Amino acid sequence: PPIRIDLGGSGQHVQPGWNAWTSEQDTGVCTCDIGDGVTATLEAISVEGRAKMHWRGEANTPGPLGFVAEDGVSPVGSADAGLRLSLTGLKPGRYRLETVHHAPAHNTDTMDIIDRQEGDASIAPAEVLHLVTPDGRTSAVAQTEGAEVPQHGPGRGLTRFEIAGESETATFEFTASEPGQSIWLNGFTLRPLPGEVG
Repeated sequence: PPIRIDLGGSGQHVQPGWNAWTSEQDTGVCTCDIGDGVTATLEAISVEGRAKMHWRGEANTPGPLGFVAEDGVSPVGSADAGLRLSLTGLKPGRYRLETVHHAPAHNTDTMDIIDRQEGDASIAPAEVLHLVTPDGRTSAVAQTEGAEVPQHGPGRGLTRFEIAGESETATFEFTASEPGQSIWLNGFTLRPLPGEVG
């Protein structure tokens, strides 16, 4: 069965049928046991090395996968800040990773939002993210935004990859297509695929 992870800060609403990954706002690296012996590590990355992760929790975002989309993690502290997601402990085989990317907007003045946390209301969300896969390929991923999730659902990144040995780590990097824009990772689904490796 697939592993479904909903990321967000303290007090987040967890999507029914998904598992919560909740952390604090000022971490640079965070790990989580996501089940079946697999550990996920999330790290804020930047050329300047000053990035940290802002974990946002609890909002009110209606629409498909609204509980996933309203909470998430965004790298802050550097104009080129991105996120690196690493998966270890995977059994040899083929997998599909689907990531969710939605920049939530505030519905009230008390929301925990990135522009108030950083003190800069001009941080615009990226419309397109760059995803670098474990084999070094780069693809474009649409990121949705707003106080509601579009009817077609939040932005999603989809990639297939292989694990040849149990000591292998699968690493994915997410950055904005334009410097200075915010990116979000709200959740992900990891699904094993049938077939032999290679």
